[in-house]
Amino acid sequence: MEQEINEISLHENPLLESGQVCDMLNISRQTLMNWTNDGKIRRIRISNKTYRYDENSIYEMLGLHSPREYKVVIYGRHSTAVRVPSTRVSVQLERVNEWCEGNSMKVSKQYKDIGPAYLFDISNRPGYNELLRDLLARRIGTIVMESAAVMGLFHYRQFAEICRRVGTRCVYIMPFTASIDMVAEVNAEFKEATEEVKRQTTGG
Repeated sequence: MEQEINEISLHENPLLESGQVCDMLNISRQTLMNWTNDGKIRRIRISNKTYRYDENSIYEMLGLHSPREYKVVIYGRHSTAVRVPSTRVSVQLERVNEWCEGNSMKVSKQYKDIGPAYLFDISNRPGYNELLRDLLARRIGTIVMESAAVMGLFHYRQFAEICRRVGTRCVYIMPFTASIDMVAEVNAEFKEATEEVKRQTTGG
C-alpha cells in the first residue's frame, strides 16, 4: 500500500528507511517489497525516488501497540547570553504550538531550557536531557522546534543523526538563519564561551 505526501514533516506517524525496517523485522528487502505490495506495510513516497515506511503499520501487522507514547513534542531554549525578548523560550514555544495547531499536529509534551549551549556541554540543559532519554527510548514520533539554533550550533547535526537512527522526525519551522535574533544568540554564546576559556586559562 503506497501513499504520497508533499511534506514529510506533516506526516504524523514515524517514518522509517527501508534498511531500518529490514533490521527491525529481520527480513530481506525483497520480503519488505512483497509485504508492501500486499498492503501489510504502508509505504510513503516523499519524492520521485525516495520512500519511507509507516512505523505504526508495522506494529499493526504484528498485532502490537506502538511504543511511541508521544506523537508530537516540542522543544524550546534560549540563552542567558542574549537579552532579546523574541528569543525567550516562552515565546518560542508559543510560536511552535501555534504552528503545530495550524498543521493539525497535537502536541503531547514540551521540553524547555534556559541557558547557553556551549560546545558539547549539555549538563546545563535538563530539558534536553529528558528529551534525549525519551528519544532514545523511542517514545517520540516527531520533535518540532523553531529552528536548528534552538538545539545549538554544535548540537543540531548530532541531534538530527540520533533522530534518524531511532526513526523520529525533527522538524524546524524556520531556517537556521531566518532569525537575526538567533544568529545574534549564537555569536553571543561563542563570545561568552571564549571569554570563559580565557578566564580558566589565565586563572582570572
